[in-house]
Amino acid sequence: MPPKDRWAPVRLPSGQPHLIVREEQPEDAEFAMAHLNSWVTPNPLFFRRNHFRYPKVDQPSWRLDLTGAAARPLRLSLDDLRRMPQTSQWTTLECSGNKRAYYEPETEGTQWTAGAIGNAEWGGVPLATLLALARPLTGAVEVLFVGADEGIFKETGERVHFARSLPLDQALRPDLLLALTMNGEPLPQRHGAPLRLVVPTWYAMASVKWLTRIELLTRPFRGPFQVRDYVYIPSPGAYDRSVPVTWQRVNSTITQPVDGARVQPGPLTVRGVAWAGNAPPERVEVSLNGGRSWTCAELIDPALPAVWRLWHWVSPPLSPGVYQILVRATDAAGETQPRRAAWNAKGYGNNSMIPLTIIVE
Repeated sequence: MPPKDRWAPVRLPSGQPHLIVREEQPEDAEFAMAHLNSWVTPNPLFFRRNHFRYPKVDQPSWRLDLTGAAARPLRLSLDDLRRMPQTSQWTTLECSGNKRAYYEPETEGTQWTAGAIGNAEWGGVPLATLLALARPLTGAVEVLFVGADEGIFKETGERVHFARSLPLDQALRPDLLLALTMNGEPLPQRHGAPLRLVVPTWYAMASVKWLTRIELLTRPFRGPFQVRDYVYIPSPGAYDRSVPVTWQRVNSTITQPVDGARVQPGPLTVRGVAWAGNAPPERVEVSLNGGRSWTCAELIDPALPAVWRLWHWVSPPLSPGVYQILVRATDAAGETQPRRAAWNAKGYGNNSMIPLTIIVE
């Protein structure tokens, strides 16, 4: 385990659920997972991940441009989007740097523990609806999404907007959403208002916020947030061996008890959450002895695409002593969470089992 002084200490649940600020400017804040008690993440408690300062967007004059390799380019106002058929869906978004603080040796980037994740109901217009209206030309291979947030990309010193692309076949998936609402309320400014993309099953860097432009491309996008950030690289600067960050890896987290808890002898209730990108979590197992033996926990929620599942497990009566608890999830495609995820220089995709210790006394 990495040294504890790399992140704010987590104590036993007390007081109100809250966010833990990891960076003040631009704001990066994660949910204190010890307070997780709901399948839905309320808007004020949803993690915040920013590369630049919050942009100022004038909603009355805001327009979304859909341009590039399109037979019918579009320019849409908010009212235009609101008049289109609307849909909603539950999606769990996870920062690709979630659990970065647990990599050893330490990597660059915001030192998230396990709270850069949240589950919400997103409402808006399917992206496929707009792409059908725009009629992509034969040569289109990718779809670029550009946000209003902008600033200096540290590695190169260039001034850029946050922008990411998706392969055209991924962009045409029916579950991708241009979101106008979050948990039944207008999309909050801190989460991308007036319009953001929601890409289920991918890490949240793909879900571009504060959208201003969508462009159909005839060649792959090479922007810095596409080829220098959000790539797995085996060592610093090894971009010639990069692999793009895409799908959420199968993962799980223990929310209660917390590391270092002192509890009384008797049965112990262990709670947490599991999620995956390729297929829903199908099994969660808990170990009290550092992984020498495992017992299945009870999954509380139904298996839905792109949505986490809460779980709990009650142990046999515990005698006084020190116990190391581990949890591992397996998804419906048969992928199981590893004891230790492969290290990468930017600290992405950590789905390692994170041990915690309790003392029964």
